[in-house]
Amino acid sequence: MRRKGEKISYYDTNKKIRSSIDRLLIESNRLSSNLGIDSTDEEKFIAKSRQSDINKEIIELDPYFFPGEVE
Repeated sequence: MRRKGEKISYYDTNKKIRSSIDRLLIESNRLSSNLGIDSTDEEKFIAKSRQSDINKEIIELDPYFFPGEVE
């Protein structure tokens, strides 16, 4: 249930945005899953950097997707 004044996420109302965000989340999860104890610092840096880019792409698609991002 939404709280008073809480914005509706485009993820909940737009199928195209939902599909795009889901694709980005799958990519982000794949990056995390492929990291292990044998991953180099460079591999970890690249994955973290790409995940940051993915989060920015998600925010561009739906500023209300991550709670607390937009006030």
